[in-house]
Amino acid sequence: MDQEIIAYLDGRFRETARQIEGFRKETSRRFEQIDWRLKRLEVEIRMTQGGVERIGADVRVVATEVHESHRNLRDGLFRYFCWLQKLIHLSYSDLHRRMRPIEAWKERYGRDPIELLREKYGKKEQTGQDPVALVREKFGKKPDPST
Repeated sequence: MDQEIIAYLDGRFRETARQIEGFRKETSRRFEQIDWRLKRLEVEIRMTQGGVERIGADVRVVATEVHESHRNLRDGLFRYFCWLQKLIHLSYSDLHRRMRPIEAWKERYGRDPIELLREKYGKKEQTGQDPVALVREKFGKKPDPST
């Protein structure tokens, strides 16, 4: 019986050894697959890092150009508004210079000088009149839209 138990146990140990060997082969195969995947992942990570670095450099260049363009636009608009402010100031100064004598004359004599000119040269005030009626009155017919 001892021989039988030894043979039985020996068979069981061989079967267990075969199972362990199968598990080792399967585990080794799995680790090789994992290693292959990790290597592929490392290559993809390096490629992605290179792409990100190139994109980062491009973004810096674009940001610099946008900043420069914004600064140029801001400076141009500032110069334009300064010019416009001077133009408005000059226009109002000229208008004030021209209106001062007219207003003084009106204050002194109590009449609008424009009314006096209209009276002298026969022009009537045209506010509130229909422009078509004015043309009919002057020319006696409808205005021709083709002319």
